[in-house]
Amino acid sequence: MLIGQVPGMWPSEESGRVLRLMEAPAEHRSRLDRLPGSVEQVLVRGLVLRPEHRIAGPRALVEALAEAFGEKPRYSDRQVASIVARAAELDAAPTQSGALSLGGIQQIAADVGIPPEHVERAARELARPASRVPEPHWFTGSANRIVVERMVDGEVNEAEYPTVVDEIRITVGTQGQSSTLGRALAWRTVLTQAGSRAVSVSISPGGGRTRILIDESLTPLAGGLFGGFMGGFGAGGGAMLFGLSMGTLHSPLVGLILLGSAVGGSFLGARGIFRRSSTKRRRELEQLADRLAGHIADTTARSGQGRLPR
Repeated sequence: MLIGQVPGMWPSEESGRVLRLMEAPAEHRSRLDRLPGSVEQVLVRGLVLRPEHRIAGPRALVEALAEAFGEKPRYSDRQVASIVARAAELDAAPTQSGALSLGGIQQIAADVGIPPEHVERAARELARPASRVPEPHWFTGSANRIVVERMVDGEVNEAEYPTVVDEIRITVGTQGQSSTLGRALAWRTVLTQAGSRAVSVSISPGGGRTRILIDESLTPLAGGLFGGFMGGFGAGGGAMLFGLSMGTLHSPLVGLILLGSAVGGSFLGARGIFRRSSTKRRRELEQLADRLAGHIADTTARSGQGRLPR
């Protein structure tokens, strides 16, 4: 009566867990989504195969539907996002993998009258790209670490890992070691020579999503720059200027001033180059994360997992 057609099939075990008609055809789904979300829960409970999980009888079904169609509290977008995040933490309706599906979250939200489209919007906001920016170091003038993170809807297939590793290797410009633990991929550079980058990448699927985390330590870069500039140009050049001033001007004070200027100038030069280099590397890693996220999103969409609209 509510949909205008009879159900295509009985609810599956998964539908019973999340109280959502997962197998409903598209024409049913469009009508279901126009009803209060808790109405779909009642329909599932009225159709489940196991008697112990089914609504007891017609009177109980009518009462449950009347309650589902009743007035529900309304929440702002900020409250919706908080409810979605808290629901995921509570893992109130876990899937077989132990994570909360978007359908499960929508049903939790439906209990308090939140439409499915608002839940999808909140989920998209939680999935926005994020990059952590560590605090700048007092000596180098910039952060000594780069951390870039992306969350993608859909779980990457392990068959895509060779393509992912090739993309990482080409961007970083060096060979690395990769390993898998469970379904997660870990890749890191091998510091075998001076100038090698200390980059690690982890790809972790789970809960219907894939987490991409890229981390680079800039300590080797800082050590090379500051050691080279201050040791070579600063100390070496300063010592030469100090010697020339003593030999020609016979003035220790002038020599010390020239020595300090050489060391200070080399320090400022190293800081400037380090900032520019770290900014360039951050941009490279963010672009790498975006390419990996795009590839994973495309492949999971083609495999039928689907993803939220961008």
